[in-house]
Amino acid sequence: MGIPLDTGGATIPSIKLRNIGDYVDVAIAAIKVVPRRVFNSDEIKVRPDGTPQTQDHLTVVVVGGNGVVVENDHDRTVTPGEVAGIFIAGRDRWDKDGDAGRAKGEPKSWSGAKADHGRLNVGDVVRWRFDAEVPGKGDRDRKIRTFKLRPPRPEEADQTARCERIYHDGTGVELEPAAAAFEEPF
Repeated sequence: MGIPLDTGGATIPSIKLRNIGDYVDVAIAAIKVVPRRVFNSDEIKVRPDGTPQTQDHLTVVVVGGNGVVVENDHDRTVTPGEVAGIFIAGRDRWDKDGDAGRAKGEPKSWSGAKADHGRLNVGDVVRWRFDAEVPGKGDRDRKIRTFKLRPPRPEEADQTARCERIYHDGTGVELEPAAAAFEEPF
């Protein structure tokens, strides 16, 4: 039985950094701006003025690290080479105050790291790290997660080529090479 094209297709697991010191190094295959959702809901978060909130979604190839992905309600450590996603929102995405005291090239919020790095390219490598928790609003601590970007190294050419294939495919999921055509008539 075929898979209906309106069912959403394949999904990729999202990377989580659960503990201070957790990190993941990834190569970027694609970036999309997507609606930010209310936790455990399909409802789109809105700002006080009624406009929808957005977040960046990175499709990445894992290089290494100790971050986790959630599969069947269980955490497992990321595996080098797997395709996964990272959602970047809130102060992880843009933190003018947190970035102000950091020199160029030091880990920063996503926007600060992008400003230091310059134009992003498919294959660029990101280190995403959970640095600290500080008092936040109410009874919840604010998690400080930072990013550092670099271009791919020459020895990472195969990894960059893989990111390019994923980017050109457009789904965020690398497809296997097509099977030989079936030669028997209908």
